[in-house]
Amino acid sequence: GVGALGGPDRRARRRKRVRAATPNNDARGKARYEMDRAIKTKDRAFKELIEKYKRQGVDGDSLEIAMRSIGDNHSFLEWARSPVDQMIAWLTEHWDPKRPESERWSLAIQTGRGGARLSHGHARQFEYVYQTLVLWREVLHDMVRLWYPSEQDLLDPPHGHPLRAPGPGLTRLAPG
Repeated sequence: GVGALGGPDRRARRRKRVRAATPNNDARGKARYEMDRAIKTKDRAFKELIEKYKRQGVDGDSLEIAMRSIGDNHSFLEWARSPVDQMIAWLTEHWDPKRPESERWSLAIQTGRGGARLSHGHARQFEYVYQTLVLWREVLHDMVRLWYPSEQDLLDPPHGHPLRAPGPGLTRLAPG
């Protein structure tokens, strides 16, 4: 059956409305009028979505908190993941994975040189750097999903880490 959320088309439209209401409006390379338009579009979509669901009985404040949280995640991803995406782009655009353009552009490392403790040729080091950047990008992409269970674990009453004041400020400390 269709289920409570509606069919695929309805879910796609809902996702599109949420994306319109929660983007991270990045100003880099944009004129002021473009940013003004993007902000107004986001605000209008945000207000329309909240009003739509309030009419259906959803608590407007809770929905606003959830939507702002989605927007915060978009901002976090722009801040944290975009530099890694840029590094991957530079690596794949400016270095040949098999061999360097010249010795100067080689990614090869040698034990004892520049603090290296291992030796790898250019191709192996290129692959290592690429895999590391891709892994880090994926970790950053899913950071919110990783934070949530950590927070739940910290806040779990029988096993959690209660908030204490061992000195200046508050700290979560293991029980015991």
